Amino acid sequence: IVDCMKKFGIDCDHMGGSQNRHDITLYTGGKVRRAEVKSSVLGPTSNKYYFVKVKPALFDILYLAFVTPANGVIIKTISKQELMAWIELYSPKNKNAKHTEKTAEYDIYFRSDMTHPKMQSVTWNPESQRMELTV
Repeated sequence: IVDCMKKFGIDCDHMGGSQNRHDITLYTGGKVRRAEVKSSVLGPTSNKYYFVKVKPALFDILYLAFVTPANGVIIKTISKQELMAWIELYSPKNKNAKHTEKTAEYDIYFRSDMTHPKMQSVTWNPESQRMELTV
């Protein structure tokens, strides 16, 4: 994902490892942004992509890697604001038993076409000169 972002001219560093609170540091508009990366393959029986333990307190932007047999890895992003609006409106189950805002964890499902019925996402295509917004 860092390589893809660099192709778009975004300055970023891979943080990696469990000792870090986020996966990627982005430097945009004179500010430092924290990014979390989650990956999923299409469920053979559910026919959905399932991203687990998404922790909104740890990032400013969420990168989702959809692993597909035909098209390789498709990268999409969701803003923290979009995710928080979904949480506020639809009250998905917090997977963390402590139920505090700082430790909240959510599981997110996407349809087989890599869209979510209630959240907008941006598709990053490294072969293209533009990004695509999907609803």
